[in-house]
Amino acid sequence: MLERAKRYGNKKALYLLPVLWMGVIFYFSHQNGDESSQVSGWFVDFVIRVAEILNLDITGWNLNLLVRKAAHFSIFAVLGFLLFLTLYINRQKLFSSSVYAFAIGSIYGVFDEFHQYFVPGRSCQLTDMLIDASGVMAAVLISIGVMQLKR
Repeated sequence: MLERAKRYGNKKALYLLPVLWMGVIFYFSHQNGDESSQVSGWFVDFVIRVAEILNLDITGWNLNLLVRKAAHFSIFAVLGFLLFLTLYINRQKLFSSSVYAFAIGSIYGVFDEFHQYFVPGRSCQLTDMLIDASGVMAAVLISIGVMQLKR
């Protein structure tokens, strides 16, 4: 995909990827508390079934909290990766692409949490903002590492 974008000059079109992913994040954030609980509840049930198959004891774990926080981290890690990829391909500057990807992704996390404040049954939490920023940072750091290994 990267080579194709470089070859055909569609580098600017890559900006659609993080914007579309932001739309996905907005969609999930706009679900009211009951809808959001159903989605995470389905995944909790899945984790329990997998743990039973693997004979793992997870009885003391707060799976609902773990799944919800892991969702924040992973969905924003995808955003961080898409932002970094888009910015790096368009700018060819590793450091500034990394900084901008982290800043944009983290700021979007703040706006996402602020948006949830107005959704029934949802809340705006500083811890979620930090988890979102951590997901973005992890993806950016991994992307930097991969770029360094490629050199």
